[in-house]
Amino acid sequence: MTFKLSVAVILLLASLGVRPAGLGAARAPDDLQTWTGRISDSVCGVKHEPVEGVPMTDKECTLATVRGGSKFVFVMHEKVYAIANQDQPDLVTFAGDAVKLTGRMKDDVITVTKIVAADKDPR
Repeated sequence: MTFKLSVAVILLLASLGVRPAGLGAARAPDDLQTWTGRISDSVCGVKHEPVEGVPMTDKECTLATVRGGSKFVFVMHEKVYAIANQDQPDLVTFAGDAVKLTGRMKDDVITVTKIVAADKDPR
């Protein structure tokens, strides 16, 4: 009876994608996600405030601030997420823009795999 119960538990866990210790590591799921938001910079974050006498678009502000040492960030629903791979070339292309960003998030840090223009501005 104990053997049958053990086999039943193992089959149940396997059907749920869980592997008991000793049966090999479970395959990590593809954790790519896509979000809609904006590419900004770590100084301005959610909102670019105009500097008196220096009118700039969000794109110009983001690029200037990043050139000055800040980092690209992703803004979604008024929350700012760090971007791990600052060398991702699409960050410059879509700086200040509304985007659909695809990547992996861990602890509010996103590793970007793809960025495309959003259908509409998420603000």
